[in-house]
Amino acid sequence: MDSLSSSKNTSTKSRLTNSYYFYGTHPLKVSNSIIHSNSANHISSTSDQNTTHHLSLNSTINHNRFSSNSDLSTTQSLRNFSQSYQDEDETSEIFEDAVESFDDDYNQNNSHRRSSLKQHGTSAIDLCQMFNECQEITKLFFENHLNEALKRTKAEESRSFYHGLCHSVISYLHAAMTFNQNDIETAIQALRHTSNMTKTYEPYRPWIPFSLSAKPVMTEYELHAKLVYAEALLIRALLTFIQDQSLFSFISGALKIKECHNIFLKLAKQNDPSKFSSNLSYEHFDSGVRFGNGAFNLMISNLPQRIIRYLEFAGFSGNRELGLNELKKSATSSGLRALFAALLMLGYHTFVTQVFGNADGDLETCHMLVERYLAIYPNILE
Repeated sequence: MDSLSSSKNTSTKSRLTNSYYFYGTHPLKVSNSIIHSNSANHISSTSDQNTTHHLSLNSTINHNRFSSNSDLSTTQSLRNFSQSYQDEDETSEIFEDAVESFDDDYNQNNSHRRSSLKQHGTSAIDLCQMFNECQEITKLFFENHLNEALKRTKAEESRSFYHGLCHSVISYLHAAMTFNQNDIETAIQALRHTSNMTKTYEPYRPWIPFSLSAKPVMTEYELHAKLVYAEALLIRALLTFIQDQSLFSFISGALKIKECHNIFLKLAKQNDPSKFSSNLSYEHFDSGVRFGNGAFNLMISNLPQRIIRYLEFAGFSGNRELGLNELKKSATSSGLRALFAALLMLGYHTFVTQVFGNADGDLETCHMLVERYLAIYPNILE
């Protein structure tokens, strides 16, 4: 029996070769001297002591190794975080430097554009000299020296945008009186040349603003150039109706008139004497703005009520009294557009009111204007 039991015990005992236990995620190799008994949880005393000592040693080593690895990973994570934070700081500094460089480039380009315009031949003329020369050309025209005025303006149209405007106006009046196709084409080319000259004075506005600063204030030259551009655009629209009576020409002319009307409204908001270097410059600008707004209000107010409703829906406004007051202020001034405003008022009070029959003409104002300009242009009837 003893031999049988001993054989059973020896048969049930087995050695573990290359056995592994896991401490967390780290495998622990157990020595080959560990012997498992058939009874539950029974281990010999000698092997138990060796195994306990070996397990405790391995667990201590592996725990230290795990803690050191965790410390290394934590340290590495902190280093990566600090490095990423420094990278973000460097990226933000680079972005701020880029924005500042964009602002510097914008200011440099804007100042370079203004300096180049000052060096350009069209801006080399002083405003007062420009106005005096244009008034001489206007005097030649209204004293019936049409050919001489046209010849002089054609030779000097590239000196400034005001000289170009004088040439465009005289060419337009010549084309409107003759209805000759060649004269109409000549007037259109003159208007295009004037518009291109005024566009060189437009302030530079990028598609994407690089700064949060306020909108740039228009200078004195830019205000005059914008006014000349609006007048050239209006004459171009009127020439469109004369040149071609198709539907496309009508729509194109209407869009030009709408743009011109919006420009006059914007210029009226900037009609401030403090923006001009002299009273003469402001008076010429003021007469032009009042002439444009007065003409639009007077023209729209005399249309039928049904058409006025549609035009008001499109953004136009027509006030007869406001239009007449604006035209009167422009006609009694010393600006370049004063005589044209006086002619428009004379035509309205003596002809338009009689044809439409919607108002009585102001004959007293007509007499006052005639006497005023006969004194200024005594040779006008020759």
